[in-house]
Amino acid sequence: MNKITLLVLIFCSISIFSQDKNQQENFIDVAESKCFDKKEITNAQMLECTIKAGQSWDKELNKYYNLLAAKLPKDAFETLKASQKEWIIYRDKEFKFISKLYYEVKDGTM
Repeated sequence: MNKITLLVLIFCSISIFSQDKNQQENFIDVAESKCFDKKEITNAQMLECTIKAGQSWDKELNKYYNLLAAKLPKDAFETLKASQKEWIIYRDKEFKFISKLYYEVKDGTM
């Protein structure tokens, strides 16, 4: 494992485990929560709130991905790129499973 990869893994581990419980929520999560706080919200409106939050998170991820692309050595970035492609495959399979679970196995929505 090269030094850059090791440093990225260490940074991610520290970030995850050192988060303060009193830390402010991310602005995307706050916006999604406010969207859900309507008095009478339909499932379609909840879905729209979630879609908007997902789009915002996608922009945020792309922002940092592009920053890493500009900063990392080429070989380290290629490793990152490959891992992100694998993550996308995992994410898509996870969503497919969740859809099957709630729409086919449980016969409806949550």
